[in-house]
Amino acid sequence: MGEVYRARDTRLGREVALKILPSALAADPESIRRFEKEARAVASLSHPHVVPLFDVGEHEGIHYAVTELVSGETLRGRLAGDRLAPREAAEIAAQIAEGLAAAHEKGVVHRDIKPENVMLTSSGFARILDFGLAKQSGPVGGDAANNAPTRSALLTEPGVIAGTVGYMSPEQVRGQPADGRSDVFSLGVVLWEMLTGRRPFASDSHVETLNAILKEEPQPELALETLPPELSRIVRRCLEKRKEDRYHSAADLAHDLRGSVAGPARTTTQAAPPRPIRDLRKAFLVGGAIAVAILAALFLRPRVAPSSPTLPRTLAVLPFRPISAEGMPEHFGLGLADSVIGRLAAVRELTVRPTSAIARYEAAPAEAGSVGRALGVDAVLDGTYQRIEGMTRISVQMTDVSRAAILWSDRIDLAEGRLFQLQDEISKRIVDKLELTIAPAERRVLETSQAVPDRVMEAYLAVRARLPEVSAGNPEKTAEIASALDRIVAEQPTFAPAIGARAYARAWVTFAQPTNETYRAALDDAERAVSLDPDLAEPRVARASLAWSSLGGWDVPMAVRELQDAISRAPNLEIAHLDLARIAYHSGWVPEARREIEAGLRLNPSGEAQRVAAAMGVWVEEPGQALQRFRGLTPEQRSNWAARWQTLWLRAALEDPAAVTPDAETLARARQADPVGMAILAIVRARAGRDTGALETQIGQADRHIGHFHHALHFLADVHAIRRDTAGAVSLLREASESGFPCAPCFDNDPFLAPIRTSKEYEALRREIVRRTDADRAALKGSL
Repeated sequence: MGEVYRARDTRLGREVALKILPSALAADPESIRRFEKEARAVASLSHPHVVPLFDVGEHEGIHYAVTELVSGETLRGRLAGDRLAPREAAEIAAQIAEGLAAAHEKGVVHRDIKPENVMLTSSGFARILDFGLAKQSGPVGGDAANNAPTRSALLTEPGVIAGTVGYMSPEQVRGQPADGRSDVFSLGVVLWEMLTGRRPFASDSHVETLNAILKEEPQPELALETLPPELSRIVRRCLEKRKEDRYHSAADLAHDLRGSVAGPARTTTQAAPPRPIRDLRKAFLVGGAIAVAILAALFLRPRVAPSSPTLPRTLAVLPFRPISAEGMPEHFGLGLADSVIGRLAAVRELTVRPTSAIARYEAAPAEAGSVGRALGVDAVLDGTYQRIEGMTRISVQMTDVSRAAILWSDRIDLAEGRLFQLQDEISKRIVDKLELTIAPAERRVLETSQAVPDRVMEAYLAVRARLPEVSAGNPEKTAEIASALDRIVAEQPTFAPAIGARAYARAWVTFAQPTNETYRAALDDAERAVSLDPDLAEPRVARASLAWSSLGGWDVPMAVRELQDAISRAPNLEIAHLDLARIAYHSGWVPEARREIEAGLRLNPSGEAQRVAAAMGVWVEEPGQALQRFRGLTPEQRSNWAARWQTLWLRAALEDPAAVTPDAETLARARQADPVGMAILAIVRARAGRDTGALETQIGQADRHIGHFHHALHFLADVHAIRRDTAGAVSLLREASESGFPCAPCFDNDPFLAPIRTSKEYEALRREIVRRTDADRAALKGSL
């Protein structure tokens, strides 16, 4: 869009570059706007790797800009169809990245990085030229045909392509808004060209080239295989299709580029010419001085612990995103993240957010820094997966949230049939990169994946993505998950993780819809999974759920021991802490319950632990305070079945019965014949002076083995207390306490039971409950 002349500044006596708007464009207001926009963009910058602007103006209808005249050649001239040495290419790219970082800091995106727009001085100093396509925004974290810039009257507007074919980023091709990561992509193309002598995306036509940028991975290059591994990784990361997967800043890219070739220069195939003896002597002396300096540094530097305190110790693993994964099942990326989270749950030094915290990012991916801040973690791991040429490729990167910088990135290629190793490979690299100290048992967990066919592993990971739904209280969904695991186990009968996951799902099915058959099946699964893999924690959680159930005799000591065993193997297993909290507050052990809730909140400050805390508050807090807790939960948490009836019970205690009746009737119908919903409706009707006989009869006909039936018994006791029927209320409370709810503090805090709490019958029952829970505590020998 401009003509550039070599000119002389007669006032200051120096040669300059003079860029003018051609006469053909001088009458076009849009061209004038763009010309002036470029001048403003460059005027805002002052950096050694950006050619500076000296002056701008208009004379007799000619618009001009004056910049420094750079002596040397363009990078295109230097390339001349040949590649550069890795060290030289990395140094040039690092200088360009530093110049771009300065521009991005000022909110200027270049949008047309290519060899023609980089000048190299005679000393090899890189200078960025031509901000003609630059876009002003907020601050941000080949062949002739393919070198031709695209044209448009509105080059900076969304929906319009702006850039040079062959060097454009995918978002530029789509006409989407570009930020600094678009320049990173273009610089990646330039770096690839410097290293290989060819562009990564070059086809016979513009359309084919643009399609390659959007959909194709660069073909493997022999030249890249001879590079330092870090440099090869850097260039591929720059060329990620999703901008979220690239370097988040040009400054980080520059840093990694300089580090990639910081070691000794790689030897080439060409023999070096003989050196004069004086050069060898000089090299020997210099080398000796360097060796002395290194030795001094090693012996005189302060001793530090192996694990640097500056490295992250809280982490979120986001759902992996597909690039090209045709034939892979839905939810594979979330299941892979869940599997890695499960592996890392065994590492005591690292706190990892559970799957319940990151699942929402499967449908709505977000930038790593914003996710990290929302989840309150030091670092975020995200990645992509694709199936190419008979293998699975995973690209991962870890972002330091506080610095908005990439800590590391890596690529894992697994040949067909080796997919079962994927979770281990990712987990081990995280542990190594974060310099975590782990015990031999923890190391064993990270290295013991069972070999299974790829199709089995894919199906298993897809089901794992749904496993957190099991605790949401929906029997139908839980049964679906158990059925999906049935198919996996049928194909691979000794696949311990799938058997353990099925034991966990079946245990929840048994709790909600108990039968001797489902109980035995779940227990058999749990026993078999543990026998196949003693390090698995999930089947121990399943055994705890079975022990603490009607068919298991509400064996609190056994359930607690199983959960403690699970936690000893997986300290970061959220469900184990929350199940332990549930058992504790059902037994009236409030301090112990709070301790486990705090452990859950440490793992996920805004997750299921908040709902469990609200549930405990129902029984041990003032009703108004407890209700506020529920109203502070997320909509998803409030939709949980237990949260719905707990909220309604609090409202029944606080609000006028007429206001609560419609919602109570809706809840009672929501799950056909659910005794808890009907019992709350009976409370509301009793408070309104209405007859509850039909409801009580219906509840009495329900299956008393249902896991939460003890709450229905408790609420029926409330109905009798409202009617001042002490004997009836105490009888129901006794049955509730004997069927999984021996919570003396809960009954003491129940406002509906106030009319009977001073009775001898209630005091006697309370002593019975305390004796029973004290006996359970004694059986645990103070380990809770």
